[in-house]
Amino acid sequence: MLEELLLTALAVLLVSGLLLLAAAWRAVRWLRRNQRLRQRVRTAQALLAPPGPRREVAWLRRELAAATRATADAVALVGEAGGAVGDLPHLARRLGRVAGTLDAELRLLFGEPEAAELARVLPAARARVAEVTRVARTMRRASSAALGAGTAAEIAPLQVEVEREVTALDAGIHRLLALAARA
Repeated sequence: MLEELLLTALAVLLVSGLLLLAAAWRAVRWLRRNQRLRQRVRTAQALLAPPGPRREVAWLRRELAAATRATADAVALVGEAGGAVGDLPHLARRLGRVAGTLDAELRLLFGEPEAAELARVLPAARARVAEVTRVARTMRRASSAALGAGTAAEIAPLQVEVEREVTALDAGIHRLLALAARA
């Protein structure tokens, strides 16, 4: 009897431990993949970094991540809305890979112990981040233009149909009023 109770308790403990481990694993995966949380962590790092080059590196990482995420979101949104995206999804993925490499470089710079070395390489890193954000902005503009062009092409025929329907309804109402006046 005691053995059965101990085996049952052990089984319950083992199953609950496995469930807890699986839940913790899924929570860690979710936290690592959550882009908004990552952006907030980058913002906190930038705010908490001591003034100087390290803080600038943290802000550059934040700016880079925001630009690439916004670009990927814009391209995906235009694609979902049925806009013409052409090769923009492929280019957005390439931009993401380039930004990932640049982010790794910035992480390396953030941990650089020598201030002189950090000050020496920071201008080049700043220029690369500016270039990537410029390309990202251009891609977002192209996405927006593609969606806007599709919408503009649909608005003109819709306007003609609406005007035709309003005219028909107006004529029908006048006809009904004329018939009612005769009766």
